[in-house]
Amino acid sequence: MKLSINWKNDTQASAHLDSVNGKASSFTVSMTGLRAMAARAELELDRRGVLRKNRKGSRLLATPAGPSAASYKYSAISTDVVLMRGAKEWYLTEAKRTSVNPREAERFLLAVSAAAGDNIKAKAFENITIDKANEQDAL
Repeated sequence: MKLSINWKNDTQASAHLDSVNGKASSFTVSMTGLRAMAARAELELDRRGVLRKNRKGSRLLATPAGPSAASYKYSAISTDVVLMRGAKEWYLTEAKRTSVNPREAERFLLAVSAAAGDNIKAKAFENITIDKANEQDAL
């Protein structure tokens, strides 16, 4: 399954989410939430220095946070989603019904290609050099 989540063509993705979520709505993923996740993933890739050409194939695995109120004693119905970055946009590739426990943290995990990983490393070490000469002094 590869369903576009852009504003022009989201009917199939929305219908699929509705079928996965059923009547549940509080801790599930909607189209609005899906677009927000894609935008957040794109911002994270920007922030980490991943070049646009190296973003294709990146995957986002996400699940909303569980109920935060102490009054919740049982798990709540939620949605696990997997988004994949195409050449220009994000696609919903998997959505399944799951449950989240009270106070369970949100899952937001980005998986990137080796080239994107190299971009991230380059950004992390921007203006930093490893001084091998000082290693001997530290011992």
